[in-house]
Amino acid sequence: MKTDKAKILDDILKRFSGNITITWDSLREEFKDDMNKYYILENNINFLVGDGILKRDTTLHTLCMTDKGFATMTDPENLGYVTKAKKETRDNRIKNIAFVITIATFLVLCYNFCKTNFNSKNESETPKTFQENIQGLKLTQNKSLDSIGHIKNDTVRQTQPTKIKTTP
Repeated sequence: MKTDKAKILDDILKRFSGNITITWDSLREEFKDDMNKYYILENNINFLVGDGILKRDTTLHTLCMTDKGFATMTDPENLGYVTKAKKETRDNRIKNIAFVITIATFLVLCYNFCKTNFNSKNESETPKTFQENIQGLKLTQNKSLDSIGHIKNDTVRQTQPTKIKTTP
């Protein structure tokens, strides 16, 4: 809820302070010169009726405050619509900041993961010739990650490939 609308709603509630019942006719008379303001007021009153703050009596064409409205008016600094709007704005800011931090953390983790993988691929390029390929079979480097995430190099000797005899 925007703070502008919240101020209007709190101003409407102040009209009912002191357990006052207001008739629709008196509202129309008050705003007979400017019907645009009356329609804005009427829409906001309908909102308050739907929210349970005001009660409409259709037989007498009156508006009065409900118990929920009286509770709101006893402590408008903590229970009023302006306070609710400010809390909502603060909560939305906190959610947006948490979202940005989450995305930034994800991007940093992706960057570190890609950086580690691309660096390890560049260090261990595949041999180009047949001779280099055979020498690569004799001695290879087994790369793995330690518990912290750094690359550790373990040298492993492999045996010479054995020839398989085939019978025709």
